[in-house]
Amino acid sequence: MKLVILSSSPRINGNSDRLCQELARGAEENGNEVVTLHISQMQIGTCKGCEYCHSHENQCIQKDDMQKVLAILSDADVVAVATPVYYYNVCAQLKLFFDRTYCMYKEFNFKKTIFLATSQAKAQSAMDVPIAGYMGWVRCLPDTTSIGEVTATGVYEMDEIEGHPALKQAYELGKSL
Repeated sequence: MKLVILSSSPRINGNSDRLCQELARGAEENGNEVVTLHISQMQIGTCKGCEYCHSHENQCIQKDDMQKVLAILSDADVVAVATPVYYYNVCAQLKLFFDRTYCMYKEFNFKKTIFLATSQAKAQSAMDVPIAGYMGWVRCLPDTTSIGEVTATGVYEMDEIEGHPALKQAYELGKSL
């Protein structure tokens, strides 16, 4: 099985990246192929809403790093998205990714997704809007379901997530693939 993890945090090796690492570790230990992409480090423009893609075989008019991301997603079995929560929502980089999948959302082969998120806020309710945004994207993907959501609240500083139960949850979810 091929798992593609899309880390959207602009803070490399931050708390949400640690969730990605644990998910990957569990998946790899179970014999799965794992590809992790740091989309915040890529040049990905905003969707123009021009509909060019729908009259040109799902090809976006923009030529940026999203073509590379879409190519990697083309043979994924499971796609995990990870985000820090900013202002009680997914970060802009993840929302940008969601919007740019518009050109191919009916064509993806993967049918399973995973959501990983961290938040400085301590209340679990801080995850309500980010999860709703993620689920909105999943609902638009034909025959696709979320197979897990791992969230860590009350973490902000680098490495503050160490010892948080969410790390074990991410690892176990990876092992289950």
